[in-house]
Formats: sequence, C-alpha cells, structure tokens
Amino acid sequence: MAPTNWIGLGFVATAVNASPEIIATTPVTIVCPQVCFGMGYPENDPGLEATRQLISGCKNCGLGVAGWAWCCNPDRAEEEASYHAAIVGELGLSLFIANMEEPYDAHGNQSDPRMFAPDRYAQVFRAVSSAELGLTTTPRWGSSGNGMRSAGAVIMPQAFTGDVPDATIPNCVSHAQAWGWTVDRIRPLVQVYAPRPNADTYNADALACNVGVVPYVVEQAFDDEGMNMVKTLAPSIQRPPAPAPKPPEPIPPEPAKGPPEMPFKGALYPPDAKEKGKTPSPDSPQVVAIKRGISRAGYWKWQSFDDSYSNAFAHGGSSGPGVEGFQGAHVDLKGKPPSGWYGSATHEALRTFVLPSGPNKGQWAFDATAVNLYNSS
Repeated sequence: MAPTNWIGLGFVATAVNASPEIIATTPVTIVCPQVCFGMGYPENDPGLEATRQLISGCKNCGLGVAGWAWCCNPDRAEEEASYHAAIVGELGLSLFIANMEEPYDAHGNQSDPRMFAPDRYAQVFRAVSSAELGLTTTPRWGSSGNGMRSAGAVIMPQAFTGDVPDATIPNCVSHAQAWGWTVDRIRPLVQVYAPRPNADTYNADALACNVGVVPYVVEQAFDDEGMNMVKTLAPSIQRPPAPAPKPPEPIPPEPAKGPPEMPFKGALYPPDAKEKGKTPSPDSPQVVAIKRGISRAGYWKWQSFDDSYSNAFAHGGSSGPGVEGFQGAHVDLKGKPPSGWYGSATHEALRTFVLPSGPNKGQWAFDATAVNLYNSS
C-alpha cells in the first residue's frame, strides 16, 4: 500500500455526467466515480454500465480509474465491506475509497457501536480485496481509524470551505493527526463545485501543511470558472505525499519474563469526577507514566506529556480517545460503560498490554521510562 498511488485523483459523483476527454485536459490523472451506495440500497446504486463506459473512456484517454462508495450500515459493516469489495472486483479496480460520514461517525463516544465499525469494515475489505484503500470523512470525524491504517488506507477529510467555512485544510489535517493519521497519509478533498472557494487559498494551505488535495467533484467544474479553478489547483493535485515520519527512537525490548512490575498505586480521577463524589487526582509522575502507556497503546497522541489527569485524557479529546477508548477496547468492565477513571482493572489491562503493531510491536505498553515514573513514589 503506497500513498503515492493517489497523486492526481479527482472525484466524480455521477459517471454519466463525466467526460474523460475534458478531464484529460486538467491536472486530474485518476478519475474516481461513485460505484455504489451503501449495502442493501440497490435502488440508489449508480448504473454499473455507465461506470464501465466511463472506465473505458478514461483508459482510452490515458487516465487511471478508482471508485468510491457510500458507507451506510455500521451495524452490518462486515457485509457492507464485502459488498463493496465485490463491486471493486467486478469493475476490475485497483483503487477504492470508502465514504464514511455520519452513519459511521461516533463523534468520539467510545460506547457508541459506530466507534469501531470502521475497523470491522477494514478487516473484511482487506481480507477480500487487495485494492489500495482510501477513506473520506467529514472534517471532524470521530471514530477509530486503527483498522483503516492497518489496511494501508489514506484519509481524505472533506475540506469543503464553500459550504463549511471552518473546514479548512489546516483544520482537517490537524484533526486527522490528532486521531492518529500521519501527514503522509492525509490528502484532503477540496470543493470545486459552486459556490467555489478560492483556489489560491487551497494551494497556500496545502503547501503549508505539506499535503496534496483531491478535487470534488470534477464533472461539476466543466464551465470556464470551474476549469480555471481545477487547473489552478494543479500543484496541489499533483503534489506527492510528505515523507513518512521517522519512527520513534528504539526502546529496549521489555524482558521476556513477563510484564513490568508496577503495583497498583490507587485510582485516578479527572476533575469532572467531583460531580459524582470523587476527589480529582493531583498532578503526579504516575499520570505521565499512564499517558505514555495509553499513547503507546494507540489511544492518545504522542507528545510532551504533562502530569495532569485531565478530563480530555480521561474521556477523549483532540489528541485521541484517551483512557475511555482504551477501556472500551481492552478492559473487562463487567458490563459497565467506560468511565475514564483509572482503576485497578484498567491498570492491569494496560500493564499487560502488548503493542500489536508498529516499530515497537511485541513490547509492553509501559516502556522503561513509564515504569520508573510510576514506581517513583
């Protein structure tokens, strides 16, 4: 899976309205029509015959072809992924983008079943299809992207500033990064349909963020104004992805004998726990240790950690799902919803958590620094 495969991509909403001959005069080199609508809604599916004609026309013009589809059934994510993969196979596509908007958006709520539906979708899609996978979402989409990233996906947040003024490229990129996406795998969609935003602003923002862009939707930009906008966006449409970030400094592997010795030192509560009769925990080195562990487990952005057990870290915020996210996925809560309070069950789950992927695969979530901090007092 390579982010470079998306250079030159342009979305098409309706295959019958797209002209490969016109698109070939623009910086778009890969045409991406909608190929289906969800799963179980055949009456809303675009005609595959029109899509096949567009694919044939694109190939005749020397254009590459991808496909995109709406995702509408999070409670049946596995079936939806299988359905989409079958369409991709039927059309012979090697590039595909899943459009997961509100139906798959948990808005950061770990107890919402939509939170991990994208992971289930990605696992099944990748088991069925080897096509390069992309994901497009609304600007502040708040569901797990772990499965999509494991499947090699690039995210394409919708920077449609003509419709949503604060959905700027910088805002979209920073939000995606806070949820675990690295800049080399972020390629925002930008609006080229009316009311058309300023192309120079898009170019300046994309350059500043070091990302390429994807125009949406190309067949609605065939008038002079739209064509001029698409051509002005050429440097951004054709920009290669940023280099992949360097992996963190190697951390010595944990002893093979077992998880680190870290006796539980007591529960930790965020400030809002006071409303439920709990005393908020004071700042301490133990909090820094837990933040390192939660971050290495994939539920908080790696950063320079402070020592406050904040509401954001407990319940999830701009840096990721936090303690609640880890609890929802890995802690036996005996049927209770995740609280974000750090108790003995959460401590034991984190202490014995083995990193499943990445450069530190096979290590414990608590590294040596975290162990020393937690045991320091």
